[in-house]
Amino acid sequence: MVQSGLISIIVPVYNVEKYLEKCIDSILAQTYSNMEILLIDDGSTDASGIICDNYAIKDNRIKVIHRENKGVAYTRNEGLDLANGEYITFVDSDDYVNPRMYELMIQSLKKNNAQIVTCDYKRVQQDENIVSANLPHENAAEEVLQTKNDKLEYIYLKHYGEATLLWNKIYRSELWKDIRCPIGKVY
Repeated sequence: MVQSGLISIIVPVYNVEKYLEKCIDSILAQTYSNMEILLIDDGSTDASGIICDNYAIKDNRIKVIHRENKGVAYTRNEGLDLANGEYITFVDSDDYVNPRMYELMIQSLKKNNAQIVTCDYKRVQQDENIVSANLPHENAAEEVLQTKNDKLEYIYLKHYGEATLLWNKIYRSELWKDIRCPIGKVY
């Protein structure tokens, strides 16, 4: 695959030592490799910060920031302030991503000249059982939203839950120029 613009992947980290390695490994396994990974340790009291530091030693695409605990919104905003990418995405540190996720999303973004691309996701229990999947049928076509009303209908009527999530999307970074996550809110 031909690589294009840099993706900044913002990962808020707080007391997730049990899941963090799987999360980071899934990001590093991406077929799209032109990325910076911002691991922002939000004052973890477990081994999460050490795990982040160990990964940064192994891969120069990883940048680790340690700070006192201020919450996920503040942490995401710090990531946005530090991001250098043409594209922005988020991954929660207790999640993991498909190895082709960013490759396919960037292809769709470019094909449709979009500002935001969203993808489906699965909710998986600790024992790896899928408890719910937000997946279209095999032949589902990409939805291209052209007008403000299309976008509002998509968000509020068709896909409210996934439309309001941060972590199943890639955004062109200029969209975040004057926008930050509200402090005290999860998303």
